[in-house]
Amino acid sequence: MSVIQYDESFAQYFQPELPEHLKPLYIYGNCNGLVCLCDSPVIASRNIFLWNPALRILKTLPKPQIVEFGLPLASHSSSVAMGFDYRDNVYKVVMIVSPRPDMDNPYDNSSFLVEVYSLSTDSWRRIDVAAPSYCIHGCPPEFMRGVAYWTAYRKTKWNYVYTILQFEMADEVFKELLLPNGVQH
Repeated sequence: MSVIQYDESFAQYFQPELPEHLKPLYIYGNCNGLVCLCDSPVIASRNIFLWNPALRILKTLPKPQIVEFGLPLASHSSSVAMGFDYRDNVYKVVMIVSPRPDMDNPYDNSSFLVEVYSLSTDSWRRIDVAAPSYCIHGCPPEFMRGVAYWTAYRKTKWNYVYTILQFEMADEVFKELLLPNGVQH
């Protein structure tokens, strides 16, 4: 991973030196120049970092409490989004761990766990979720104007419902935006 600065030779500007045990790193989002990285595609089982390439700082985040719950990761999906809370002027990272809907009890909302990391306090805290239990679709989240967006689905009695799951960084609440009829997932 490196930062490229455009000049006549399109030369490499900066390449951080990472310990071998941290390679490879996966990009899970960016916001205002900060980049959210993880050292494993199974997010809930590994380390999360915030990288500021302009200042050449790589910060290791503390382990989320979700990791301590001992969830069977094969039966859960996890996702991380990074964004900025414009009201409180703080960067946040959101981790979602949700059951895969083909498990024995796909309607168990208590299995939908969410934690929010705040850069200002350098800590994670679990938040209560008033939403159906979703499984995050394979696409990485997007962040725009204080809201993180995921494509997600949940299982109903008859089928799967695909949606855009929104998380508002300032109020720390989820909202669901159903896809229009005819839109394929």
